[in-house]
Order: sequence, then structure tokens, then C-alpha cells
Amino acid sequence: SLAFACLLLICSLFGPLSHAVLGDPPAAPPVSTSKPPESRLSIPWDEFSKVVEQYGQGVLLPHAEFEALWKESEENRKAVPIGVSGVVAERCDIEVTLADNQLRTAYVIDVNQLGKGLQAWSIPLQGIGIDRATVTSQGGNERGARLARLPGNEGLVIFLNQPGSHRIRLETQSPAVKSGRRLLFSLPLMNVPSGRIRLTLPEGMNIWSDSGERLSDRVEGDNRIVEWIPGEGLCWEANLSPADEAGGQATVIRSWTETTLVASLIEGHLNWQGRLHIHPLGESLQQLKLRIPKGFRLIDADAAGLTEWSVSPVPDDAESELLSLKFRQPIRTQITLEISGIVANPSAGEWILTSFRWEDGSPQTTRCVLAYEERNLPLITATEGIRLEPLGTGRTTIDNLPEDTDDGVKLRLLRFVPANGDFSVRLRLPESSERFAADILLHTKLGPKGAESITELGIVALGASSAPNRINVEFPVEWTITDVQSHPKYGGIGYEPVWKVESDDASAKRLTILVEELTFDSYGFVIRAVRSLPNWPLEQGVSNLTLPKWVVDSAYTTTGLILVSSEESVQYRPLNLQGLTPTSSPKTQDKSQGADLRYRISSADYGGDIELTRYRSRLAAFSSTTVKLDRDQLKCQVESVLQISGSGTREIQLTLPESCGKDLRFNLHGSSNEVVSQEVKAGEAGRNLWILHLKQQAVGELRVVAEMYVPRAEAVEYSVPLVDYPTAERQNGQIIVGADAEQFLTVRSRDTQQRELPELGVSDLITPSSHALPERVAAAFRTPGAGSEVIVSEQRFQPEILPGAVCDHLAIRSILDVGDQQMHEAKWTIRHGRVQSFILMMTEGQELWSAQLDGRPVEIHQAGPDEVKIKVPVSEDPLKRSIVSLLYGRNLAASGKPPHWHEQPPQLVAEYSSIDRRPVEILDQNWTVYHPEEVQIVQAEPPYQAPARSESGWWSWLWNIRFTYNLIPRLFLIGAIALLYMFVWAVLRMIKRGVDVGRVFAIGIISVVIVGVISSVVFAPIPAIKQADNVVRKLSRSSEAARDALSEEQPAEQSQAGAFDDEPIYDAERGKTRRPMGGSPFRKDRGVAGHAGLPLSVKSTVTNKSAKLSVAADLVVPPEFNGMEFRMPGISVGTPPILSLSLIDHRRHSFPFFLTLLIALMVVWFSARSSIWRLWFLVGICLPLGLGGLVTPDYHYWLQAALIGTLLGFIGLGLIRLIELIRSRKTVRS
Repeated sequence: SLAFACLLLICSLFGPLSHAVLGDPPAAPPVSTSKPPESRLSIPWDEFSKVVEQYGQGVLLPHAEFEALWKESEENRKAVPIGVSGVVAERCDIEVTLADNQLRTAYVIDVNQLGKGLQAWSIPLQGIGIDRATVTSQGGNERGARLARLPGNEGLVIFLNQPGSHRIRLETQSPAVKSGRRLLFSLPLMNVPSGRIRLTLPEGMNIWSDSGERLSDRVEGDNRIVEWIPGEGLCWEANLSPADEAGGQATVIRSWTETTLVASLIEGHLNWQGRLHIHPLGESLQQLKLRIPKGFRLIDADAAGLTEWSVSPVPDDAESELLSLKFRQPIRTQITLEISGIVANPSAGEWILTSFRWEDGSPQTTRCVLAYEERNLPLITATEGIRLEPLGTGRTTIDNLPEDTDDGVKLRLLRFVPANGDFSVRLRLPESSERFAADILLHTKLGPKGAESITELGIVALGASSAPNRINVEFPVEWTITDVQSHPKYGGIGYEPVWKVESDDASAKRLTILVEELTFDSYGFVIRAVRSLPNWPLEQGVSNLTLPKWVVDSAYTTTGLILVSSEESVQYRPLNLQGLTPTSSPKTQDKSQGADLRYRISSADYGGDIELTRYRSRLAAFSSTTVKLDRDQLKCQVESVLQISGSGTREIQLTLPESCGKDLRFNLHGSSNEVVSQEVKAGEAGRNLWILHLKQQAVGELRVVAEMYVPRAEAVEYSVPLVDYPTAERQNGQIIVGADAEQFLTVRSRDTQQRELPELGVSDLITPSSHALPERVAAAFRTPGAGSEVIVSEQRFQPEILPGAVCDHLAIRSILDVGDQQMHEAKWTIRHGRVQSFILMMTEGQELWSAQLDGRPVEIHQAGPDEVKIKVPVSEDPLKRSIVSLLYGRNLAASGKPPHWHEQPPQLVAEYSSIDRRPVEILDQNWTVYHPEEVQIVQAEPPYQAPARSESGWWSWLWNIRFTYNLIPRLFLIGAIALLYMFVWAVLRMIKRGVDVGRVFAIGIISVVIVGVISSVVFAPIPAIKQADNVVRKLSRSSEAARDALSEEQPAEQSQAGAFDDEPIYDAERGKTRRPMGGSPFRKDRGVAGHAGLPLSVKSTVTNKSAKLSVAADLVVPPEFNGMEFRMPGISVGTPPILSLSLIDHRRHSFPFFLTLLIALMVVWFSARSSIWRLWFLVGICLPLGLGGLVTPDYHYWLQAALIGTLLGFIGLGLIRLIELIRSRKTVRS
């Protein structure tokens, strides 16, 4: 039967598998034998793939993913030692269930992964389809397996990536094939160490092993359970025999066979060779009987264990002979039988090839191949139960068949595909007049103007003769030949052929092609022809195409292909085909790329019609809707990607809500097509119907874009307008809701089933090609179809202004006490973006000397009475850093004089636009003050923090006592005062003792002179350091940076603007000394340097505004000055804080200091003669120490003098007492 033959064909593909036949199934109802009329329909692949994609991915991996995993597993396999597998199978249990004539099989495989990383394991199961595949790791959950099929049907491969034990479960399902009253199925097994097979059969069925032994079973409910352990483990092959209802072993079907018949037609003799793979079923085989055609003369038979063979006639069949085979021992497993012989000379000039048949009717599958000499093509006159594959041009691939003969003649093949086990083929050799064959490749192309035929006609000589020099070809009269050329594919003739067209009757024309030389074995032509078609171009209705028929006179055989393709989207319906067989053989795909229909010419009498109709236009839409809720309107941008298939369309219909209005304009983005007109009609459910008319027929991808602006009403919630295509078969899309920085949106969505739409992340969005995504995406949704709804409501906040410039560090250096002019240098290290200029707001009394940007002088603009503007290049880089340097001076009267000094730096303001100015935040700030050694800083007021040694605390003033003012001369002065005191005391003693007064006065005058001389030396004024002049002279007026920044074309006035008023400038080009054209540096009351009294303000527009180019001047600190650093913690915004210092200028307090010191000494001296010296000691020592932290720094030098005088007085008294004590002891000793 047909089902039985199909089964055998499937088994031949499975290879060496085990088989089992079960008992009788229920009787099937009668089937009607009437067949519906056949109708072939050509479906383009893009249309078919859309249907396939709806079902999603199957069990097997996609090809690209399989390639990636395979490469990774191959790399990991190299780390596994040679001879060790990365994955080892330990057990395989098979569960088989037969129900409703369906065989359900589950393979449960336990494996152990030894290698690390991703490992691939090949599962030796061939020819089976997998319905479900899962993997369960040890201690894990069940998950889908990554499964693929190896090329060449070599089995399956699974990828594992975790070392340890895994359980793989593969589930398959296949029908049990009916064979007579029994069922036949195949059960592939695996070669694993252990396992068990469990078969669940309907009640009343038995199963037998290959040894004829009935397998043990048990009954569970209505089923019969059979459990079987084949051998010591599962092996590759296990034969299970069926059983009948009575329980006896079945013997009707003893075996099935795979048969290959190869016939070789060489030098007029037909040899044959048969190879039979015999698979015993049920019982062992010891003798076989095979019927072979009577014309087949058997020469040899060979098989394993074959002891005897003989050929005898068949009484009831005169066309066959019986081949009897006897074996040495019973056959239980597969064997291969090879027989060969020759076919007798044909009686009627024809050879007959027929199939072999078993005497007991055992089934078989058959392949038939005919090999022939390259120049001796046989003619197939008739076939039965078999069909011919296209003419082969490759070498033979059949085993034991040579590729060429002893004479070196190449062999070619004719392949036959039997429809069932029995077939017959009749063939003969060509006559002397039929010594060439015609090969035709006819490609008919349908274009806008009609049909064009391109025919490749090849003429191949057969045998030893040459190709004819005159070819006559008949073709339909509707076709007009436009050109005939030589084709190099078949060798070519080297020149253009001579051809002419004649018309014999009204139904056909004759083409005659002449070839001058007669030495060609083969040659070819390319024939081009055209014709018109009714109702073409096809807009609606049908058109008919009659396939062109090219008949080559006197050709021995005609083979080839007919291809049909169309530039239009049409649907084909073949009618009345004759001598044509549809084909999609891989050998013909290279020749027929782009063809819609492919037919193989199986006989010279071929023909047929093709009915052409346009495909129904099909539309699929993906709409991307971007919406943003502004203050006064709802802005909506729509881009729809339309996939138009079939015959295409020239109009597009869509609907939009009525709130969008009628003033819309639709465009086609990225297409040569365009919308020529559009109309709007009132639709249903509050939606308008828009009809877009296109310039030309649209097929493929089309992008429709539009922008809509819906005015905002008083409503709180707003519905997003969504586009809908009524004629689309399927549509989906995405909705993107954008928001401003100050907006907080509440978005609600639902579909037609009142369910929330699935949300999308930003990475999942498809970027439209016509517009960019919003900077801030508040929400995004996927729309599965039409009818979705998205509602948006907002809450606005006041925008927060973020700074565009931040100062990382402000470093200020100041020179204190340099005369009437004090110098300051400020450097701002700024990160900025979007800033046009920096404005420096100077305080009263500050004079600008120099301004630099990144170490280069810049132009200085006066922006107001107290403002200086420095323009900077606009940059969008937020990481850009710039250094603004400012050198300015200040009058000492404005800064204060000791004991108090204060200074405020200029304020830095960033200008973003003419109406947007913001102070620059300062993150870190330090101030270094340089002062002479004679000036002492004792206190800094907040927010600046001074070093610990300068803070005014309880004892801090004591450690700041200065001895740096010419200490040695002062000590000499103290000694002179002491001598004067002693001199006065001595004079008084002398007067008391009656010394001459004149002598006393003489001594006094001499003493006054001595003291005067000493005083003139000691109290001479210390040379003042003209620090202001020194600083001014040390300023750099013409640094290298300034010269690099100035251009040669710079006007003289601009280059001179930054120079100082009181210093001349030497002109190197003219060799002259000239003075700058300006005044002093920039001051509040004078404006920009050189332009005194320029009336500028912030709000007024100055049309005559000018700029002065600064010089590169840096602050130079005298080396004899000391520096002290102050730091302000925290962030400074707005007006800069003032640095206030308390000072002690020892140059101004020298005389009061020493006067207080002298008074303290005298008090100590005179109190030593009385009892109050103890009281004075306590007062002179403890009182300065106690008042040091209570009084202001103005009185510190008085306390220091009192303390020092007291200490020196008591030290002097102690020395005097010590000298007297030593003298008295010497007197006593003497």
C-alpha cells in the first residue's frame, strides 16, 4: 500500500534503527477514493514567511545563535584533555506510549558535564523530530534546552554551560504506520551504559524480542506495561517483533529491504548491479527468494554467510526468474546482498529496467540510477511507477561505479525516483539521424510593457558525430524574435550566427540558424523574443500567458528548464500543463535565482498556460507616536512604517480623532513616491477618515509622517491622538510621552480589553527616522493593535536654574604695607560652559592693572562704573577649565592702617546672555598675605581662618613677642640707660659725701654727651622700604605671552592700552621711545585705562564702546617679606567676604615700647629697697599675662614691654645680689 511504501522510505532515511510492529488497530472507516482536482499555487517567500513568523521559534536554535555557541564550545573543548569527553552520558530511560495510533516517546538522559564553560554534546538520535526539549541541572529548575541539529542529519547537539549532573528530556511524537492489519513503528536507541525501556501499550497487544522470546509485561488499568533492559545497557540497534491478538509470533512480514539498482550503458551493453540492505523482522532468516527480471542475466551474488545461490523459472510469471539464496546460519541482524549481471540485447531495440520483488512480499524501498557515456545519451521512451530527475551534468557518486571507462570516456547519470516498490523503465539508443540533443533554459520575464523571453539553446552532439550545421526551431506565432547570439556556455562558434524567421502557418513560426563549420561537438545560442499580453499592465481582472514552446527538429532528446518571473506583484495559476514538472532542485536554483515558477521539461511535447492575477494588496503598519504636552498645545509627531505587499496600492486610508482638525499635511519620508492629494471625510466614533493619493503604485516599505498640534482647553486630562489604519491586516506600534524638566506627568493607558499597555524602556524604543526622541522620556508603551488609549495629565514646577560656571579654587595674594599703593593678585580656576563673558565687579578704591585668561592677556571692556567685562569663547563642554587672573592695586587709606587692615576681592559674575547674569560659586578659597618682618599679624576675623600661631588667645600674644628689630643695638641702649641710672646714683652719692660740685657737673656733661651720641645712633630712623615702588618696578610689562597674543595688524592704540602711564614704551621697529596714549590703570572714577570718565552703565547701550588689551603682568613678592595664608571654609556665593586683620607695626611703637620698658626697670629698682618688691613682682609678671587675652591687640606691645622690663629688672637685681654675695665671701676668707 501507499502508506507502507512511505514507511519504508522513512526507514531508509533513519538508517540502522530498531523497529517494532504491534497488534491490529481498530478498523478504519472507508475512505472515499475520489480525488479533488489539483491546483498549484505559487506563494512568494516574503508572504509565506509572515505566516510562519506568527508561530514563533521552535525547539531548535536559530542558525546564527547555533554558530556562536558552537565556536565557543569548540574553544572550551580544547581545554579538556585528549581522550576525555566534556560531557559523559550515564543513563538513558525511554518511555514509549502508543495511543490513538500515535507513538509518543520521551528520552530521559542523565549526563555529567566534566569540562568547564560551555560544552557541546552530540546526541546520536537521527531522523526524529523533537517536540519539546528541557534540561534540569542538579538542584536547579527545569528550563528549555539549547538544542540544534547537526548538518547531514548526523544527530542532535545540546549545549550545557554548568559542570555537574544534568537531566535532559526529549519528547517526540510520530504516527504508527499501518501495514496490513498491523502497526509498524521505529524506536531509535542510544549507546549508553545503562537504561530501561518502558512501553505502554493498549490492552490486548503483545511484543516480542529479536530472539523470539516474549517480553514480560503487566497490566495497569486498561494498558499493558512492558519494561525491557536490552542486554547490559542500551545499544544502537534492538529489534522488537510484533505480536498478533492470539499471542503468537507474527510471520507475515519477515523483513524489509533497501534496494539500490545501478544500470550502466557502456559501448552498447547494459550492465546492472544491485545492492540490497536486508533487515529481518520477527524471526531469523536462513533462506531468501528474490524475483528478478527475466532479461537480467545474473553473474554473481555475494553476502556474508551466503553458501549457495541458484536461478530458476517462476511457474506463474513468465517475465521473472527466481533467485534462491541459502545462508550458513540464521540471519538475525542486517546483512548486505550484492548481485550483478548484464541485460540481454533488446529484442525490439529497447531495454527494460524493472524492480526486484521478494517471494514472500516483504516491503522494500528502491533507488534507480542509470549511468551512460558522455556522448551516448539514451532515450527514455516510457516509465511506470517512477519519475526522472533533471538531466545531471556531474560525475557519478554511486559506490563501486567508475567515473570513466577504460577509454577515458566520462560517465553521466540519470537519476530515477520510484513512487513505490514496483517500477519499470524503457530506454533505447538514438538512431543515426538522431545524433544530437537539445538543452533549453527558457526564462520568461513579465515587465511593464509585456513579456520578454530569454532562451539559452544548447546543441550537444551524441556519439562520435559533430553537431549539425542547420538548426530548425519552431516557436509560437505570438512571439517576435529580436536577437540571436552565440552563447559561450556550450563552447560557442566564435562568430555571430546567421538566422532567419519564416511563418509556415498561423499557429507557429520557424527559426532557422546556420552554422558554417561542421567540427563543433556542441554550441549554444541566446534567443531573445518579446510579446504583448492582454489586459497588461494588470490593474484588475486576469491575464493569460501561454508558455513559449521551442521545438528543435530532429533532436534526439530535449531537456531543460522553464522559468517565469515578474517585476509586478502577480499571482500565478498554472493551467493545462503538459510535459512539465514543477521543481526546486538545488541544482537548478543557481540558474533560476529570482524566478517565481520553475518547471522541468520532461518531454519534447510540452506546453501550458499561466493565469495571471494581481495579489490582493496587504498592509501592515507600525506607528511611532511621540507626544509632548506644552503650555498651550499638545504636540504630536507620528511616523508610520507601512509594509505593503501583494499588488501594492495607490491610496492609503487612515483615521485620526476629530480634535486633530483638518489642517494636516502628510508626507512620505525617504521615498521617491509622494502624496499628490489628500482628502478628509467624516468618519465614525469621533474620528475623521483621511485618504492619501499617491503619485505611483506603492509596494514595499513606506513611511508616512505628520505633525499635529492640538490646542489645549480647560481640561485637566488629555487623550493622545493615535493613528489607525482600517485596511491594515495587522498594526502595532509604540507611544512615547516626552516631558520638560519642570513637568511631572501622570500617564494612564489601556487597550480595547481595558488592560494596561505594556511599558517600554528607553533601550527598547525604536528611534523614528523623521524626528529624534525627546530628551526626557516620561513614559513609553507598546500598542498591540488599534483601539488603544493613552491619557496624560501634568503638574508643572518652577524651573531650577543651574549654574553654568563653578569656580573650583580662588587663590588671592596680597602685599601688605607697600606704601600708599597695595598690590593684589586673584586667580579664579573655573569650569564653565554656555558662558559668554565674565564680569569682575570692583570695589571702591581698587585699580585694575592687568587681566589674563589662561595665561594670555585679554581685551578689557567697561560694562559699568564698577564692572570690567572679559569675553570668553563660548563652549558647550561642561569640563572646560579656564583660569582668570587679575592684578589690581588699592590705596592704603581704603584698606585701613594698623592696627586694622581689611580687603575685599572683586566679585566674579558669569554672563550667559544680556539678561542672565549669575554670580559664580567658589568652592575653595585661600588668601596669602605677604608683609614685612616689622609688621605682625595677630588676629583674623571670620569667615577666614588663620593659622594657629596668629590667633589671639589667652597666651597667644606671648609667643608672638618680636625680637627682630636690631636686638643688639637695643640691648646696648638698655645698658647705656642702666649706666646713666648708675651714674646719676653715683653723682648723688658723691654730692652727699661732699664731692666738688664742679667736678660732678663735668662728669654729668660728659655723660649727657655720651648718652646723646648713643641715642643718635640707636634711635636713628630705620630706612623705609619703598615697597610700592619696588613692586611697580618689578611688574612684567612685556612678557612673552603678551607678545604672542598681539597680532602684527593690531592697531597701535590697542597694543598700548595696557601699558602704564608713568613708564615709557620702547618701539623696536621705529627705534623711538614713546609714551602710551592712556592714563593710569582702570579705576572706578576713571573707567578703562586711558579713557577717563567714560559714561557707561549696565542698562544703557554704548555704541562707542571700546576695549583695551591688557598686558601680562604678574605679582612679584619681595624676598624679604613673610607670607601668611588664610583659608575660608565652605562655599562662597555672591558678594565676596572681607578679610579683616589685626596688625602690630613695631616700627610705629618702638619709643613707647622702650619707654614702658624703662619705667618697669625703674620701678623694679626702687621697689627692691622696700618691702613692696614682692607685690610688684606679682603685678609686673601676672598682670600682663592675665590681660593678654582680654585686651585688644593695640595694647599688646604695652603688656609686652611691661613684662620684659619686669623680668629684666629682677634679673639685674639678682645679678647684683649675686655679685655682692660673692664679694662678701671673698672678704670673709681674706
